[in-house]
Amino acid sequence: MDLRHLPTFLAVARTGTVGQAALALDLAPSSVSEQLKALERAIGATLFVRTPTGMRLTPAGDRLRHLAPSLLEHVDRVRTEVAATGAQLTVGTLETLAATHVPALLAALGSRRPDLRLTVKLLNRPQLLAGVADGTLDAALLLDHGDELGSLGFAPVPAGLTHADVDQIPIVLVASPDHPLAGRPTVGNADVLAHNLLVSEGQCSYRLLADRITLGQGSRTEVGSIAVTKAWAANGLGMALLPAFAVEEGLSTGTLVALPLRPPPPSLRLRLVWRTTRDDDLDLRAVLYAAC
Repeated sequence: MDLRHLPTFLAVARTGTVGQAALALDLAPSSVSEQLKALERAIGATLFVRTPTGMRLTPAGDRLRHLAPSLLEHVDRVRTEVAATGAQLTVGTLETLAATHVPALLAALGSRRPDLRLTVKLLNRPQLLAGVADGTLDAALLLDHGDELGSLGFAPVPAGLTHADVDQIPIVLVASPDHPLAGRPTVGNADVLAHNLLVSEGQCSYRLLADRITLGQGSRTEVGSIAVTKAWAANGLGMALLPAFAVEEGLSTGTLVALPLRPPPPSLRLRLVWRTTRDDDLDLRAVLYAAC
């Protein structure tokens, strides 16, 4: 018996006609009739007497009319309880990605796999890699560069990890409109080395990228978060290499200008990392597909 036919049966029993039930359910009358016939075949009993004025329940149909609501309620309860104990994954990510890329991932995953519960933890890169390696994280979303994991310049990457790139993060060299390099048709690496560069502290992805471009040379000032770096650049305290998503507003309002660095800074890769032993994990695959 197809339980999906029960609401149709109840609608016909309530309205007394196939036509009225079809209107209530937004179905074609032929579809309602087919569902009733399929339900009668599955049960092995006639549920309605079809009369010129409508549909009249048989004794079997009247019995089903009393049983069907409790049966549907039981199915809904089972569905709810099963969903509540569905698969659960813990994914770690960088704080800079939590507000910009994770919400879209959660929305896509919720649409694709509503049974899959995702817990997100905000950690730094070493914690992300260590968490995936020791199993406290099912996967990690981080930034990298190049084809190999850690090509951006990470500390040694734990063994047994694999990855897939799910997006590109464009990088922009920005400064205040009053910066000496503002308005130049092109800006070269020598120009960058000749002026102060604002960089994040520690092993931030954008700091590692800046070090690759400048080979760690030139005048630089260490600041804190992306928000602080952006504010300092807007106030004329130096240039900064920042992700395009972080400087869109400043560029549109004119508090920042993009400096046309040549060659242009390479994009960073938004990278999902997991253990190779879980390559065939369907839940992790769902996260990967949702992230792409």
